[in-house]
Amino acid sequence: LTMAAAAPKKPAGEVDVMHTDDIQSVAELRAEAFAEKACWVCCESRTDGIRENIKVYNEYVKVDPVKLSHCFVIRDDKGKVLSACQLQMKSDVGDFLVPCWLGMRHTLTSGECYLEWIGASEAARGKGYGSKLIKHSLDFAQREGCAKMTLEVMAVNRAMGLYERLGFVVKAKSACTKLGECVFIWVFMGCKYTSAIKMEKPLSPSDAQAANPVPPPAQNQMT
Repeated sequence: LTMAAAAPKKPAGEVDVMHTDDIQSVAELRAEAFAEKACWVCCESRTDGIRENIKVYNEYVKVDPVKLSHCFVIRDDKGKVLSACQLQMKSDVGDFLVPCWLGMRHTLTSGECYLEWIGASEAARGKGYGSKLIKHSLDFAQREGCAKMTLEVMAVNRAMGLYERLGFVVKAKSACTKLGECVFIWVFMGCKYTSAIKMEKPLSPSDAQAANPVPPPAQNQMT
C-alpha cells in the first residue's frame, strides 16, 4: 500500500503509477471501457461493473499491494483517470475479475510480463494515450528484466493494429485452447465475442538499451 502511494502524483497527461486514491476513478474507467465485454453473471450494469472493480482493487491492497504499482494511469487536470493499463508481473496475483476455475485466469511463464487490460475513457480516445501507456509499460518491463510481454485481444478489436505497430506478433494456440476459450468468452463477455488472439513482443537487452541509452563517458582532452 505504501509503495503505490509514496510518490507525489505526476502532472496531467503524463504516465504515472496508480495511487490508492485512484481506485474509484480506475474502477469507473474500466467499467466504461469494457462495458460491452462485461460478464453478465456479475456485472449486469455499469454500476455493477464499477462496484466489482472497486472490490477487486481493494482486495489487491490487502493481498498484493505491489500490484497497484504495476498499474499505470494518465489523469486529467482534475485528477480523474483518463486512461490506464494493468500489468501482471512476477509474483503478482492474477486478475481477480477473471474466474480462476478452468484455468481462465492467466498464469505467468518464466520471464513474462502480461498486459491484463488497457482502456481509455470516451473523452480520451484518439489522443494516443494507449500507445503512450504501452510504450511506458514495455520500458518498465525491460528495466525489470522481463524477456517478453504478452496480451490477449478480441479478434475484432481495432487495437490489434496498434499492437502490431509496437512490435507485437500473433502467437498460435492449440485447438483445445481455442475451443475452451470460445465457450468462456461467449458466456462471460456479453455473448458478443467468440475468440481472443494472443500476441507477444520479445524484450531483448538490446531493446532495453535502445529505450534507455547510456551516454558515452566523457573523454579527457589534452591541452
